[in-house]
Amino acid sequence: MIMNLIIGGVPGGNIGMASGLANMARTLGSIVGVALIVAVLTGSIQGSLDQLKHDTMKKVDYDTVLLPSIKGAIKSKIGTIKTNASTAGSVSSNTSLLRSEMNRKITSARDEGLVQLNREINRQAALKWAAIDQTFKLQRQALQRLPDSPKRSTLLTQLNAKEQEAAQAFIQQKTAMKQLAVNSLNTKLSQQRRELLHLIDWVQDQTNKNTEHAFSAAFNTVAGITFTVLLFCPFLKRWRSEKTVESANSDKVI
Repeated sequence: MIMNLIIGGVPGGNIGMASGLANMARTLGSIVGVALIVAVLTGSIQGSLDQLKHDTMKKVDYDTVLLPSIKGAIKSKIGTIKTNASTAGSVSSNTSLLRSEMNRKITSARDEGLVQLNREINRQAALKWAAIDQTFKLQRQALQRLPDSPKRSTLLTQLNAKEQEAAQAFIQQKTAMKQLAVNSLNTKLSQQRRELLHLIDWVQDQTNKNTEHAFSAAFNTVAGITFTVLLFCPFLKRWRSEKTVESANSDKVI
């Protein structure tokens, strides 16, 4: 349509030149149009990704569930994620990095937690058993100061049996205490995992929304340019008609 409008207003001897210029203009227009679309799309995606990175950092900072050590690890990983336009579509890549860091940190936190639990439980158990053992030692020393007799032997035998029972009960208590602490640690880490998964889902959802917004902005730009061109066509057609009438009038005068 535009080509016909351009050539239609050109004298017959200049149609070839007009056609060539029109083709060149169309090619240049296509190049400029594509560059404009890419620029709009790239700028929109770049800005949205940078903003999302900043918002994610703030969301981690204000989170009241995550442990400080896990917060630090996740923020460090977010800081290494590249937010450039070439990786705009790699939503799964960025979220995979966060998931990988989450699993690594949760596993590391569990291992460190188990080491600390074992150390603390063993410390408390050692103090408690030292007190129990001291009690039996004092009782044994008191019995040993008694004159040697069948009664003293019986009392010592009973004391040894009580000590063994106490030792078995102590071991059971220590095992139960350790199991309770491990369950508490697992519950806490499960809560951390759920919170991190919620954060990752939020990041993925926001990235998808930002990408859709960027493509929408690019589409609106193309639509605006197209509408402007189509709006200009009737005026170009009218101008061509006026030129044709003027040319005809000039021929009549001649």
